[in-house]
Amino acid sequence: MSVAERKRRSRALQIKRATQNHQLRLPKALSVEIDASLHQKFRTYCQQQQLTQAEALEKILAALVLD
Repeated sequence: MSVAERKRRSRALQIKRATQNHQLRLPKALSVEIDASLHQKFRTYCQQQQLTQAEALEKILAALVLD
């Protein structure tokens, strides 16, 4: 197994462990594209709730996990 293959395997295992245990951080940034309308709704939600975008995302994700 080459160095690159070992690194890819290591990263894949890190992601798998992080997604199984939400207390662990993902090893790389997670990016998502949203349209302008959804972005405006999200900004409005953050302002109404007096939350940062990171706090709002955590709150939304926590609600999804509980359902």
